[in-house]
Amino acid sequence: TEKFGMIKVVHIAKPIGGVGVYIQLLAKTIDSNLYEHIIIQNKNDKNLKIVTDKEELIKSYHVNLIREIKPINDILSLIECIRVLKKEKPNLIHCHSAKAGILGRLAAFFLKIPVLYTPHAYSYLSTNSYFKRTVFKLTEQLFKYLPGKTLACSQSEYYRTINDLKFDPNKVFLWNNAIDEIKPVANKIDYNLPENYICNIGRPSYQKNTELLINSIYQV
Repeated sequence: TEKFGMIKVVHIAKPIGGVGVYIQLLAKTIDSNLYEHIIIQNKNDKNLKIVTDKEELIKSYHVNLIREIKPINDILSLIECIRVLKKEKPNLIHCHSAKAGILGRLAAFFLKIPVLYTPHAYSYLSTNSYFKRTVFKLTEQLFKYLPGKTLACSQSEYYRTINDLKFDPNKVFLWNNAIDEIKPVANKIDYNLPENYICNIGRPSYQKNTELLINSIYQV
């Protein structure tokens, strides 16, 4: 930072749920005197408000990021992302999840800007369709031939990137998912819980694979 001055990071993401918490932790725990965070996000989502360590909202731009594959919309979104990036001239792009990961890494390739990609669980893991799983996985694998590095958000994602997708280990890093703090909450309802128990937090959807957890506990 002494050589380059303020480091500017542009995030491309849909900051809802865990992705929003992840970016919020980055912004709040990194010195805002040294790093400036900017986010490109979807206007119509219930986005988490991302603030710095000084409790100041970070600058945001709106691009129509949607999860579904829609070629025309995706091309227009890519063009808009490139426009914003050319205006801001960041030192680094950090893109989150599949769609933002594709657009962000393509924009970084065109503009020759260093890029990090955090999958937040690869897209091919979120479908039980063999065809979609194959297409999504091949798409992820194609990007290992472009410049850029992967910043996994869990140990399993780190190893999956290297062992499953065959990325160069020198281009894969790990920053584990975390929470800011645990605040004690008064137990207003008696759940009759035992002294030791396992608590799983997350929506009961296919990609969370709660069924595997339940079956594993049964076998143990």
